[in-house]
Amino acid sequence: MMASFGSHGALDALVRRSDEDRWLASRFATRPNRERLIAIYAVSCEIARIGRLVREPALGALRLAWWRDALAEIHSGEPPRAHPALQAYAAHAHALPGEAWIELIEAETAFAMRDEAETAAARSAGAVLGLAMCACGAEASEALIQRGAAAWGLLRFMRSQAPPGSAADALARVTAAYRGVREAAREAPASLFPAIGYLALIPLYLGALRAGRSETPLPFRQLRLIAASATGRL
Repeated sequence: MMASFGSHGALDALVRRSDEDRWLASRFATRPNRERLIAIYAVSCEIARIGRLVREPALGALRLAWWRDALAEIHSGEPPRAHPALQAYAAHAHALPGEAWIELIEAETAFAMRDEAETAAARSAGAVLGLAMCACGAEASEALIQRGAAAWGLLRFMRSQAPPGSAADALARVTAAYRGVREAAREAPASLFPAIGYLALIPLYLGALRAGRSETPLPFRQLRLIAASATGRL
């Protein structure tokens, strides 16, 4: 199932390792849109990885500032810095909102510091979702972004807990947000599925959390995405 497209192959593999659900949904995209999605996801994976790996707040802040400045340079028309993810992203940046990266970096900083982590996870999810929708050539639906961010962000927060969070009120909020996602996605064009399709996996993760697990088997996720793509319903 793995796809490799020239110099993007290594980034494709990075995204698959780091953000498999978004990677799976991107398999449904045309080649140009897939390359844009992988470039976005590769940058977001690198930014998110800082919070997971760097334990010294000052060092983490420096690394995040490096990414913020590097992305700002690209959106101001400067050549990208010598990093594969930035070089891939630079080819597509002209059609994407640069301010989304500021939101993402601020959110990831807060999430890593456990500072209002639930809200931060939703902000991060919303920034990536908005970028991905633009990458697929569709106008970003604010309702879909907000509801998708709320559902996926809270799900991310719950899955990051040890043991996985399974509070009834949190599960109920994810369920309600997912209903909102399905409603908002009804009018979405089929071309948008590669950017939003992973939201169809929310029920699987809810079931896993209720069972005290944070993961759900890959074959189940693949089948769920195939069904959602075929029916056009998340």
